[in-house]
Amino acid sequence: MPRLIGHRLTAYFAATLALLAQPLRLTQWVVATSIVLTVEQWAAEAAEYYSLEEALTTIFPEADDYQRDDRALTATEHAQLAEALEGKPLPGNPLIYTAKKAGTVQGYALVLDEVGKHKPITFMIGVTPEGAVQDALVMVFRETRGWEIRRKRFMKQFRDKTMPDPIDIRSDITHVTGATLSSRAATVVVRRALALQQVLFGEQGTRISIDGAS
Repeated sequence: MPRLIGHRLTAYFAATLALLAQPLRLTQWVVATSIVLTVEQWAAEAAEYYSLEEALTTIFPEADDYQRDDRALTATEHAQLAEALEGKPLPGNPLIYTAKKAGTVQGYALVLDEVGKHKPITFMIGVTPEGAVQDALVMVFRETRGWEIRRKRFMKQFRDKTMPDPIDIRSDITHVTGATLSSRAATVVVRRALALQQVLFGEQGTRISIDGAS
């Protein structure tokens, strides 16, 4: 079960169910039922499936060290990413972790957001040093519909994908019925993560900025 963001959720349900248990007029029933539906909708918009630590250890279970990279992207890196992503600029700076085992890089974990229909969905994408997707997870889902993309039968389609692959719901990715926008958001994030790994780390495995910061 997902962790529901908002500590008053249980109290809202309890109070509303108690209200529904009493003899009520029609208008009171309508109000009480509306409260239940509103709370259920809010819960669906605030589902956290993985904490940061859980996501990291799920994607790279053998790693014994996860090093966070806090450096902002340089102008050169932004330009290279935009080119790799066919002119689409990267929004903001990604949260990046390098997963290591006994000092050897196992891969890179990138926490990225992409809007589904109205609200951002938070993903973690693991990319190997060779530039292939290790795994992909939905960490937080905030929309009212489309949460089914978090299921393994959808997300596992991204494993082993690389930049040359289409990674498109019209081609090599089967979207979830009723969750087309959320499915598309996942493809956008995976392509973005692969581009980031390629531009920032490439084959050398250590981030070296062309603008001089290393």
